[in-house]
Amino acid sequence: MNMNKYFLVPVTAAAVKYKDTGLRNVLSVVDPELGEKENERIEFMYGKVFPEHTKELYEVLLKDLNTKLDAMFKMRNIPNKLVVVENGNSIYELGTESPLTVDNKTFLEVFAVSGEQVVDFFVENENYSEQAANFFQSFDKKKTVVKK
Repeated sequence: MNMNKYFLVPVTAAAVKYKDTGLRNVLSVVDPELGEKENERIEFMYGKVFPEHTKELYEVLLKDLNTKLDAMFKMRNIPNKLVVVENGNSIYELGTESPLTVDNKTFLEVFAVSGEQVVDFFVENENYSEQAANFFQSFDKKKTVVKK
């Protein structure tokens, strides 16, 4: 019997793919401005830390950046995290059942959550399924337009 494993994966996870496109690139196609802002946040979090930034200032700036980005995600009806399910060899997003791939399944382990945490996430993010559907559908529409 296969047990489902659950993961809360940021939409910036390049190693998780939808239709052979890393989620970070999917986000950039769906909403280029939001994709750019997320890249800036990642750079800020993991990039060069400037000596003049004290730890306290860094934390204040990061919290402010996170708050602004979270508001942008909500305003644009895009989730900032996806609920990903692994069931045997199948990996998919829970709300839309959109199939996903990952080059290395151990990558997902960092984002592992319990079933209870998934329920809490859905309670806290009541529009999640609609946001996830919007995310994938917007990508499909825009990718089709780009291919022509």
